[in-house]
Amino acid sequence: PLDHYVKCIDSFLDQDFKDYQVLLSACKSDPVLFNNLYKKYKDKISYVYHHGIYTVNTTFNKAVQEYVKEKGPAESYMFVDSGCSFYNPEIDTLDTTILKNTYDTFKRYDNSIISLQTNSDEALQTINQKYKYESSKVQIVAEDLYVPLGNALNCHVTMFSHKMYEAYNSKLIPDVFRAHCTESTFRYLAAAVNTKWYVMKDQ
Repeated sequence: PLDHYVKCIDSFLDQDFKDYQVLLSACKSDPVLFNNLYKKYKDKISYVYHHGIYTVNTTFNKAVQEYVKEKGPAESYMFVDSGCSFYNPEIDTLDTTILKNTYDTFKRYDNSIISLQTNSDEALQTINQKYKYESSKVQIVAEDLYVPLGNALNCHVTMFSHKMYEAYNSKLIPDVFRAHCTESTFRYLAAAVNTKWYVMKDQ
């Protein structure tokens, strides 16, 4: 529904971080909904509407390609699943520091892939059995979680570097989509460009 997307987009725009742009990408969304969002936000955000039916991987790659073509390369690109916002789900309060904290973590680990925790199917137990597949509570608190080679998790909100975009033929993630299978390549893609993969701790 429109209200959900408005709440999400507003949470992305109201961040304590200056040098960024929001890009709305869609292929299966109702064109009326998409037009209503355009009427509301106009040039506050950018838009890519895909007329074909594609996987989320492909739409994300195509959206980033269109962005780079029009505005030039960015240092990093963040994928945000359409079901996610920057509100704390426990208290329904906007966290205005998420972008800044994610970027700072991204730079601290030399432009590595940085994933954020969500209250959905993170599948963190694939890395360590002390974590749950899904939890309404924050699971990673003390320090950022390093994702070893051969491990993966579901990435609902993840930041990627332009280094990966350049290395992989203007793509950030593989076009082939299947739950867990896409993310299983991330650690190897990062290693091939001398970076790593972390899940950011709660901040």
